[in-house]
Amino acid sequence: MKWYYVLGGEQKGPVSEGELQSLVALGTLTSMTLVWREGMANWQSLAEVRKPAEPPVAAAAGLQLSAAAPPAGGRLCSQCGRTFPADHVLQFGLATVCAECKPAYLQRVREGGLVGGPAGQLQYANWGIRFAAKFIDGLIGAAAGIVVQIGLAALMQPRQEGVFFPLAYIGASFGSGLAIQVGFQTFFLGRFGATPGKMVCKLKVVTPEGSPVTYMTAFGRSFAEILSQMICYIGYLMPLWDTEHRALHDRICNTRVVVRPD
Repeated sequence: MKWYYVLGGEQKGPVSEGELQSLVALGTLTSMTLVWREGMANWQSLAEVRKPAEPPVAAAAGLQLSAAAPPAGGRLCSQCGRTFPADHVLQFGLATVCAECKPAYLQRVREGGLVGGPAGQLQYANWGIRFAAKFIDGLIGAAAGIVVQIGLAALMQPRQEGVFFPLAYIGASFGSGLAIQVGFQTFFLGRFGATPGKMVCKLKVVTPEGSPVTYMTAFGRSFAEILSQMICYIGYLMPLWDTEHRALHDRICNTRVVVRPD
């Protein structure tokens, strides 16, 4: 089931049911947000499409029982969409969660499925902290590169002589460096959502909705980052003027670097 929604006066989507729930949990969508899916005649608010189902037909009387009206001051659970009395729900930032949904919601938070600031919104990492994280990753990459180059020199010296050795060594060195960078980024971002430098700086790479990135996105982002380097590193400076502090590779792969909540 694919959903569409209106945000900032623009139509967004499609998103899956799970992604829609994540947007609600993050506070990106509220009970008044207009949503639509195939089969609906018109756009409706999220509260309308997630209202509690009506009770079944009373078998003994053969009469349809009317659904009970929500209690005064009722609150909509951002996870299951049901309405509860205000004292039966908990507030996590902008997300309202009922007691039944609380364990699953907190588990998702612990696993990193939800990322947000104090108000439940994504807290984008500024250029300074991103530079510090990249500097740490650069030190790790340089150390790995030195080890690899020493190994390549030891392996290739006995087999290559004269003018061909420098050319072969340069090609192998470039290829190994590229493989290290792509493999490093893909593994750590796909597995942990952050490289070692970002872990130290308490940063995380996520989707626009705050969800973890996939290995495929991490792989594509690692190649897009090479483009940021090829244009005199201008791609790395873009967070200085971007409202969401996105670098060029973030724009290409539609990712965000955010401050990890503790």
